[in-house]
Amino acid sequence: MRRFAMIVLLLFVILIPLFGQQLNIPKVGVLDSNRIFPIITANIPEFRAYNEKRARYDAEKEKKENELRELRASMIVLEAEPQSRNRDQNIRNMQNQINVKRKVYLDYVQANSAELEREEQQLKENRTFRNRLTAAVEEVAKTEGISLVLDKSQPEILWAQFDRTFDITQKVIDQIRRNR
Repeated sequence: MRRFAMIVLLLFVILIPLFGQQLNIPKVGVLDSNRIFPIITANIPEFRAYNEKRARYDAEKEKKENELRELRASMIVLEAEPQSRNRDQNIRNMQNQINVKRKVYLDYVQANSAELEREEQQLKENRTFRNRLTAAVEEVAKTEGISLVLDKSQPEILWAQFDRTFDITQKVIDQIRRNR
């Protein structure tokens, strides 16, 4: 019995270091490049032009949304009016206006959002952006002992549930600001 215990103990002492090396699990970090993108690009001319274009798009989109809301509110008021000779015709005219405005709005959003997405993707492939992002991520990964960094804004990640403890986005943003 004593001999058996000694053999088990000896195996345990020999095998633990071997399994310990096998179980070396990499530390993972997650970042959101969509949050980092505007910070890196603030002082790059191509990005400033893109950001101005995005601001114009957002303002125009909001204007069109407000026009649609106002027309719908007017429609509700029209429908609440007592029955009159012109009420039904006015409701049809208002509905036609709403339909036309909605079509214009949807066409505008579809065309411009696709164009802006394409431009943003091209800008994200910009060498200056990539170099700054990579340098900051590498620095944070080294200091945090991280061996794998995932970008949760990339479509290649099919599904993952990230705990906030893995999120290094703010650390990368801080590193980028220090490197300016």
